[in-house]
Amino acid sequence: MVISNLSVISDLDRTLEQLFLLEFGNPLTFDLSFALPDKNFKPLSQTRSTLNCYLYEINEDRELRNIEPILRRNADGTIDRLPAPTRVKLSYCITAWSPAQATPAGGPELDEHTLLSLALQVRPSCQIPARPPAISGAPLEDSSDHHWNTKSLSRFPTSRPSVVR
Repeated sequence: MVISNLSVISDLDRTLEQLFLLEFGNPLTFDLSFALPDKNFKPLSQTRSTLNCYLYEINEDRELRNIEPILRRNADGTIDRLPAPTRVKLSYCITAWSPAQATPAGGPELDEHTLLSLALQVRPSCQIPARPPAISGAPLEDSSDHHWNTKSLSRFPTSRPSVVR
């Protein structure tokens, strides 16, 4: 993930939501939440399970640290020297919550484990834009040199861009 503006975290939440919609269809068969799953957490619905994706840790991804500046050629022929973007790793605690009541056949944990299993089936590596146009209204960013790693939910380049001098 490259930090480019102040809305990066909420953009990521919306992107995760879009990823689940792409995988499971619209509307989702479960509710999606990004709240702190503490002792006061309540599922969003009394009739549907809730998948909760709580962002609990943000760290610089030092393995992807790059100190080389980005050179950008302007229309007038001058070149701007921009600092390399900061790359971060975002870690999520993903929990499932079911409104099901315990029965002799099983309890809510069966529904919760099924929902967690579905979440694990989301493609571990897929290409998605940094800011889908449906979210930002911006044109689709070229994501051909990026992949989304859902194990650590970090975005990283698979090749270094070349700089024309």
